[in-house]
Amino acid sequence: MEVINLKDLPLYERPREKAKRFGIKTLSNSELLALIIGSGFQKNNVLMLANKLLAEAQSIKNLFNFTYYDF
Repeated sequence: MEVINLKDLPLYERPREKAKRFGIKTLSNSELLALIIGSGFQKNNVLMLANKLLAEAQSIKNLFNFTYYDF
């Protein structure tokens, strides 16, 4: 699967730009988490990473129970 760079997404789909234009309240949990994380890595862009973490945690609230090593 090819990793899509966030810079290749339209501006209205990028979390930071979406938050600036429409406000934080318009972001999904994965977009909020992506903003906190900041950047991804070679095989996962930041949105993919945020989605994987949320899937593992099953909710954003459960991320508080993760240890450093869980991440």
